[in-house]
Amino acid sequence: MLCFGAIVMAGVRRVRYATADTLAGGADLNRAGNRFVASRKIDMRCEHGFLAVIQKVLRTDYLLGLQDKELAERLLVYEIAEYPDAVEH
Repeated sequence: MLCFGAIVMAGVRRVRYATADTLAGGADLNRAGNRFVASRKIDMRCEHGFLAVIQKVLRTDYLLGLQDKELAERLLVYEIAEYPDAVEH
């Protein structure tokens, strides 16, 4: 959320990022059609490329290493929905 605030205050109009965080508080800001982003005329797009897959593989590894396996499984549902190719069960 702080990064997005800095983007708005700096007047940045074009943003590209590797992967969306589906759980963070500001996750809705990087969804297509967000009214606030559109009102600021920010061209924000996720590239969903190779870097996204690497990041999601690392996050999956982290989640699977959690002590609370039930929590890990609940969180993985979001990752699988967004990046099925990066997450294997």
